[in-house]
Parts: sequence; C-alpha cells; structure tokens
Amino acid sequence: MDPNGLSDPYVKMKLIPSSHENFKMKTKTIKATLNPVWNETLTCELRPEDKDRRLLIEIWDWDRTSRNDFMGSLSFGISEIIKNPVTGWYRLLTEDEGEFYNVPVPPEGTDIAKLKEKFGKTSISKRLPPAHTPYNEVPHNMNKKDVIRATDFNMLMVLGKGSFGKVLLAERKGTEELYAIKILKKDIIIQDDDVECTMIEKRVLALANKPPFLVQLHSCFQTMDRLYFVMEYVNGGDLMFQIQQCGKFKEPVAVTEITWNIRIVMRNSFEFQIIQYQPYGKSVDWWAYGVLLYEMLVGQPPFDGEDEEELFAAITEHSVSYPKSLSKEAKDVCKGFLTKLPQKRLGCSPKGEEEIRTHPFFRRLDWLRLENREVQPPFKPKISNPRIGENFDPVFRNAPIGFTPIDMKIMEQMDPEAFSGFSYVNRFYNGIFI
Repeated sequence: MDPNGLSDPYVKMKLIPSSHENFKMKTKTIKATLNPVWNETLTCELRPEDKDRRLLIEIWDWDRTSRNDFMGSLSFGISEIIKNPVTGWYRLLTEDEGEFYNVPVPPEGTDIAKLKEKFGKTSISKRLPPAHTPYNEVPHNMNKKDVIRATDFNMLMVLGKGSFGKVLLAERKGTEELYAIKILKKDIIIQDDDVECTMIEKRVLALANKPPFLVQLHSCFQTMDRLYFVMEYVNGGDLMFQIQQCGKFKEPVAVTEITWNIRIVMRNSFEFQIIQYQPYGKSVDWWAYGVLLYEMLVGQPPFDGEDEEELFAAITEHSVSYPKSLSKEAKDVCKGFLTKLPQKRLGCSPKGEEEIRTHPFFRRLDWLRLENREVQPPFKPKISNPRIGENFDPVFRNAPIGFTPIDMKIMEQMDPEAFSGFSYVNRFYNGIFI
C-alpha cells in the first residue's frame, strides 16, 4: 500500500504446479485505488494433462521502488471446475492457503445463522456406511471354477514388508492386470495370536459398503503356510515413502491427505493405552491418527527411543515437542489427538465427531465433497510405468522376492480350521488396469 493509503493492484493467473510450457497471464495495474475493477477476461487453453493441476489467481500491489506486495490468492482444481464451473465472489487467502483452497463469499441476503445450522447438522457418521457389518453379510462365495492360486500370477517385485509378511507387485498370467498381493505367514500370525485380527481384516476389505478410501479387494486364498490378499494396485506408492521424499507436507496437503483416512485410522504406531494394557477403543485410533498427522507435518515421529523400552518410556512420560514452523491450528489439533488421558483426547467426547469436523485445522475442508471424492487431490505422483513401482521404496523394490521358511513346530500345532472361510472372490471387483 502506498503512503497515501491507496494501492496499485493487478491480478496474476497461472497453472500450478508449473511446467516447462507454463501458462501465465496478468491484468493491467489499476493505480491509486481501494476498489479496483479490471473488466478483463483472461483465457487459457487446457491440455488433457492439465486436469490434475490448479488454476492459481493472485492479487499483487505494484510498487515502484521495492518488490511488489502480495495481497491474497485463491485457486481452483482444474478437474473440479471442468465438472462444476464456478462464478461469484471469493475471499482472498494467505499465500499458503490460496495455493490449495478457495472460499466463496455467500450472496447478499444469505442468512448466515441458518447456513451454519444447516452445515452443523451434517454428520459424517450418518452419511458414511457403518464401521462394522456382521460376518454373515460377507458370503463364502467360492466354487471350484473361482479358485485363485499363487500360480495364476507372475510375482514382479517387493513393494513393502512388515512383521507378518510382505506385499508383492504381481501380474495375472495371460493378462496385463496388475495387483498388490499381501502375503502373510501363518506361523507368525498364530505365534502372535492375531488370527482373529487377520480374519477381521479380510471381512472388512470384503464388505460391499466399506469406506470409499479403502483399497478394493479382488480375492483371498491360502496355501498350507501362507495367506494371500489380492488387492487393487495403487501405484502412487505408500504415504511413508512420500513423507521421506519431501521431508514433510505443507499443512493444506496434510489436511487433505490425513482426512482420506478419517474413518480408516492407521494402526501402525505404539498407542498409549495399548502400552499400558488398557482396553482398545476408538480413543486408541485417534491417538494413532495424531501420531500420523504429526509425522506428516513435522517429518519425524513425535516419540523416539533407541529401543522399544526407551520408546515406551517416551510415549508414557515425555511431552511432545512442537516446532515453531507449525501453525497454532496444527499444533492444537496434534495436541488434542496426542492427549495422554483418553477421556480428554480430541474425538473421544460424546460430541467427538463434531469437535474434529469443526476444529480450525480443518476449517477449509468440505467434508461432504471429500466423502463423495469430489475434491481434487493436492498431490499426484508421477508414474512413467506402473510396472516399475517408482513410487515405492527402492530398498523394498530391490529386495529378493523369495519366501522365508516357516516354523514347522507351530504349523503342526495349528488348528486346521483356524483360517476357515478366508478364501474369497469379489465378483464386483472393478479395478482399473493400466
């Protein structure tokens, strides 16, 4: 703004992320005004590959003697405005927020109180399918012609490893269909008393009305010593590898990425109640959710230790350290999820769902559009060839595919009915093959 209290604004428009042939345009500069009117039309020709980019609109204040001043911005997902063209007034956001969001201004005469009441009554749990469906709703639908075997696939590479087994990229013989096959060792499952957990995982993945952000299950089968989950191959890679690649996520990216899992909370961390041998409940999920969110925002876990004993002590006794780079909203939501007392943890009160939805960290998020998968993802992995697994950790990709031997003593004592009903074929599988 000039010393006289006026500004010299102009508009810049471009596609992000930028490319070698990036589109950029700007308007004329309106001198000495607080109410600019440009009366200009900016037009750009879109290519098919632009659908995953965003149209960024920025307002700048021209300055004769120093660098121009940023005044505000907003952006639109190209795929979103192709489906639903927009018009109207929008708020100017900060530089970080404007790169990912737009906030429409309600038309004059809109009753704001009624608008808040309308959205306040919207409940995720009422719209989403139930979190649990009895097992008898997933029929044992196998017959001899449906049987899937390991010999039906060419195993191409390792995508990931865990304590129970590994995930392989596989191609179904005679086709170009690619799958991610999770292979679990029965002896380890039995040794760790996780038979029920494994069977529940299969039943959840096989549900017809499961949450939309769970991968599709093609089929399940078993051999004498292993269980096989044949799943949709999501070639964008795993979240942890992406965090390792970029160090940490920008807050708007973390908001969107973390909410894909709002009903599918990750369980790959040591939870406070589990360490203290307290009952497992939803509060444990919200703790794990906080651990994941913290790692996305900061680039490292909230707790650390040289060994398991030190890690457990850090979780139960130490306070979490928050870097100054975090916004107050991000710090507050992480503190809420990582509260040690379950009854005081964010999401655990009788109105826990509403508390999460209305938390300022999620203030720019449209939960209904997110659930309907109408929100353009803030990040699209680059895929040159889906068969090379370029978005997965090369440590895994370069590992040998071969299987490790099983513990025959455990297998000899196994109940032959332990994994009864595991085999399954999804007749409605509609995976997209590239």
